[in-house]
Amino acid sequence: MTVTRRGQEIATNENWTLRRALLIRLERKGVVALTGVSYRTLTDKGLAITNKEGKEQFIEADTVVMAAGARPRTELYEALKDRLPEVHSIGDCVSPRFIMDAITEAYDLASSI
Repeated sequence: MTVTRRGQEIATNENWTLRRALLIRLERKGVVALTGVSYRTLTDKGLAITNKEGKEQFIEADTVVMAAGARPRTELYEALKDRLPEVHSIGDCVSPRFIMDAITEAYDLASSI
């Protein structure tokens, strides 16, 4: 298995304890991590990239999973905001982030009501 990333490191948004454990587990499982890559093309045979050294490389794969950022999910908020006297937007509805951000926003909102 190969994990690729445009950035220079993997799992940068994890806290250091979880990140360290994850990286150790991936290494033990034989996962190859390629960072600093540029994506070229995806075919039914695999993924073509340019590696951090600037060389083109082809990664054979029968399955490719793409995780490329996230967007806020505002559908429910938009559907309810004009129908109810008070509707608030918190958590991933505002911007995809960490669970602690959503918990803090929920606590702050609940405290202000």
